[in-house]
Formats: sequence, C-alpha cells, structure tokens
Amino acid sequence: MKYEDLKAEFARLSKEDKQRFMEEVGLEFCQEMMRDTKCMERMLPCCREMMMQMPEPFRRWMEEWMEPATAGKKS
Repeated sequence: MKYEDLKAEFARLSKEDKQRFMEEVGLEFCQEMMRDTKCMERMLPCCREMMMQMPEPFRRWMEEWMEPATAGKKS
C-alpha cells in the first residue's frame, strides 16, 4: 500500500478508531522515530507547535513528565 492510500484510509476512520490506532500502533511508530535522530530533528518543530496548543495544565504536566529525558538538553 502506498503512503497516499494509507493516509486516505486513516482519514476515513472514526474518531474512536483513530484513537485506538494511536494507542495500539502509534507508540511503536513513536519509539522507532525517536531512535532516528534526523527524524526527530524534522519532527521537533511540529511537536513543539502541537504542545503549545495544549491546555496549560496538560502542557505543564507534559513538560514535567518529559523533564528527566530532556535534562541538560535544553537550548
């Protein structure tokens, strides 16, 4: 299956099925991407933008939760 076909199929999923996909498959993709430094460099701006759109309490929780992984890496 081509990327375009997969993207179109994903768009047709219900909200519940998209959430299920992210819970069951997304974590594996995320872990794989995190092992790829070049991929993470490309994704970081998008991730930061998404994080800034989160409600403040959740964003603060995410920042605190991620702190051990990012300690010493802040710019």
